[in-house]
Amino acid sequence: MERRAISLINWALRATILCIIVGGIGMLAYTGGSFCNKQPAGFALHDNFLSDLGRTRAWSGASNLNIEALFIISTTAGAAAVALMFIAFAKAAS
Repeated sequence: MERRAISLINWALRATILCIIVGGIGMLAYTGGSFCNKQPAGFALHDNFLSDLGRTRAWSGASNLNIEALFIISTTAGAAAVALMFIAFAKAAS
């Protein structure tokens, strides 16, 4: 595999790690509530969708702007990781 493809894979791995860490921080800091139950505090994978992190207001009614910013960073990093992997694999195959 050429050196440039390996470098792209390394950047993709970094972007993936950033996506997971920032997304996890967003889940821990989520103010709470879900579509079915607006009372519980925090984020629960069995009650919330990941897109709930991108809402400007949490289901509980509290402001969610900081968490929304983390969600945008996380999803952008995830998309960049996928794009970099596709580019790296295309370079390695050619």
